[in-house]
Amino acid sequence: MAATQAGRAASENDCERCGDPLIFAMQDRQHQFSLDLVTVLQCLRVAEREGFVPALPPEWWWAVEGHYYPLE
Repeated sequence: MAATQAGRAASENDCERCGDPLIFAMQDRQHQFSLDLVTVLQCLRVAEREGFVPALPPEWWWAVEGHYYPLE
């Protein structure tokens, strides 16, 4: 499914999970949905492990996990 950002990140006033650091309002051809930053980072980790994106330095992942929590 090809999704594109709907032009803005949802504000805390219009999200259901306001504890998340950032919510992206997304839209494909038939649906509107949201993804939180942690989910996007988890997807990036899977893409990295599967070889779809270049590996990021371990220090980058440690810094990200230090801000949020383990992404496993």
